[in-house]
Amino acid sequence: MNSLSVHFTLPGTTHTVGCIGEIAWENAGRQLGVRFVDLSPETRDQLKAWLESHSPELEKDDPPVRCRLTDLSPGGCYLETSSPFPVRTRVVVSVGVAKRQVQVGGVVRLMHPDIGMGVEFTQKTTQQREHTREFLYALNNADGALPDLLVEPEGLDSGEAIAPGPSSDEAEDRLLDLFRKKAELTTEAFLIELRRQRGSNPESAEPAIPL
Repeated sequence: MNSLSVHFTLPGTTHTVGCIGEIAWENAGRQLGVRFVDLSPETRDQLKAWLESHSPELEKDDPPVRCRLTDLSPGGCYLETSSPFPVRTRVVVSVGVAKRQVQVGGVVRLMHPDIGMGVEFTQKTTQQREHTREFLYALNNADGALPDLLVEPEGLDSGEAIAPGPSSDEAEDRLLDLFRKKAELTTEAFLIELRRQRGSNPESAEPAIPL
């Protein structure tokens, strides 16, 4: 993985961030996504405070983004969208069922610019696990269609980039395993792995929903 030295000043402050960064993604327009490495505790705290003070104001005006579900498991999903959110963004994913919205919370675990993002469902509490069950039930009764979903950002996850290894309940979740083990692949290579996992031809445009 390519590393580089990163230096910038947080807008509206005099605090300069200096650290080592790793290139997380790059698109055809020569734009780069950089993941910070080895931030000092002081810099981490100031960066977190700046994000918390600025992000909520921006998010209030952000409408939900319409996405297309392509892959689903008990622990997460992959959503196609031209405007994916950054890794570690907390999101709410919703689908319309019987004149009501069924929602589930999650965290973006990987992102491919202009293509889509992998979301891991948040299941730390009993209520969150119940929301996940309701969401999966709604999708499993969608008559075989791949529904459009709405996804809305809620801020940045306060934890580290990727959670520790899966719990016993997640041990057989192949989609989450793919998110965790293949996140550093190029976009093209990851999508090939994703198609292979569906058990369909790599050129297939109609993937199945694995459960």
